[in-house]
Amino acid sequence: MGVDDESPAESTATFTIHADDTAVASTGLAAGAPAETLTADLTGVRWLRLTTTGTAGAHTDWVDPVLSCGDAGPDDPVRPIRRTIFSFENGTDGFTVANPGTGGTVAPTTAFHTDGTAGLEVTTPVPGNWFGAPVPAGLDLTGRSGIEFDLRAGEVGTVGEVAVQIGDALTWCQGGKWAWTDPHATRTITEPFADIECPAGITLDVSRIRVVWVFLNTGGVVQLDDIRAE
Repeated sequence: MGVDDESPAESTATFTIHADDTAVASTGLAAGAPAETLTADLTGVRWLRLTTTGTAGAHTDWVDPVLSCGDAGPDDPVRPIRRTIFSFENGTDGFTVANPGTGGTVAPTTAFHTDGTAGLEVTTPVPGNWFGAPVPAGLDLTGRSGIEFDLRAGEVGTVGEVAVQIGDALTWCQGGKWAWTDPHATRTITEPFADIECPAGITLDVSRIRVVWVFLNTGGVVQLDDIRAE
């Protein structure tokens, strides 16, 4: 956090961290002073609020606020809260259909995107199909909670679901929520790893996911983007 250089030379500001309704950390800075780090213990807190008060014309910034859990400290590396698996910024990312005889096509689109400037347009068969591709080499999703993707349904709506193939045997493991999206509506499809089921005797090893699939159906055009691990 700091006071921007564009602020008047005499500018000052006070930065405060509020835990629920209590101010638990605060510091004052003047224009030209180096940025500082402000930390606070938020154990048991339900609401976090960051406030700044300053003199007239003062421009201030909170830069890269970080919430740490467990025994993580301020100097530990910050882990991203999400990891993009497919972004479709450079085309279809190799997407194809799992069951060629059922039909369905994919193509790049700029008409829908929730991350970056492009997404994927999918023409679905009425009974549906799985659309997917091998994940980037070395992808390890250990510590993540599940897979999400954003979609916009066309004229007839669609179901959305997630499946993965794991290990050298490419074992198929699948979610079972089958979430519905109304025509012309947008939705984030979320499938926690805890809800993805593998064949009997197989444990879902998220460090060895080799392929990610999404299911879409009803014969309409569906646009999707930002397939990611949360």
